[in-house]
Amino acid sequence: PEGLTVLLTQRALHLAHHPGQISFPGGKQEEQDKDLIDTALREAWEEIGLPRQNCQVIGVMPEHRTITGFCITAVVAIVEPEFDIIIDSNEVSDTFEVPLAFLLDTNNYITEHFHRGPLTNPVHFIPWQNRMIWGATAALLRNLASIFTDNN
Repeated sequence: PEGLTVLLTQRALHLAHHPGQISFPGGKQEEQDKDLIDTALREAWEEIGLPRQNCQVIGVMPEHRTITGFCITAVVAIVEPEFDIIIDSNEVSDTFEVPLAFLLDTNNYITEHFHRGPLTNPVHFIPWQNRMIWGATAALLRNLASIFTDNN
């Protein structure tokens, strides 16, 4: 794709949590991580071979809580694209890029409302080529689109 893109992964099918789903590189904070930015950079290196020196962190998104009980803090970075993606097949089955302009256009989102107990939650879906981005990943991207829209 031309212009700025967002790099996403497809999780390995054998994982216990969210197998096969589309996600950002990332994972749980470990004791040796200085902070959540350090966690994000370490996980990106482990999962897809993204060197820290290729990342210019520009911010941290507001905390996002999923309906399944996970708490996600997304770290936003501009990545120098000159690196070879090396997939850790224990965690990731594939990587792909989506144009940022496509993701910032909220007309590309489908929102459904799901009931879980007494709560009704909006769940976003983003069809992209032969894939469906949804759940927490789509929610984080929708939040990013809102931030861009609010700041323009």
